[in-house]
Amino acid sequence: MDLDVPLTPPLRIHTIRVQQISSEVAQKRLDSFLHRFRTRSLAKNSGETTTSVQLQKLADALNEEHTHICQVTDSRLARAECSHTWGTL
Repeated sequence: MDLDVPLTPPLRIHTIRVQQISSEVAQKRLDSFLHRFRTRSLAKNSGETTTSVQLQKLADALNEEHTHICQVTDSRLARAECSHTWGTL
């Protein structure tokens, strides 16, 4: 009996380009990507959750950053942008 079962490493996401965007835009893109990723994972019955967990941590960090920016910024434009609340992923 072979006890050395080959391990499958978690999916890795590689950066293909860098572009400065706001935390709000990043949150929207991440929400969209995570929704599509979870749909694909469910469709192929994949039990891989590592990537989803890491993306959730990123979404939480963006939400925290957005909240912090809204607390320290006092312009009308910032207040309008800060009225948006994020849902959970």
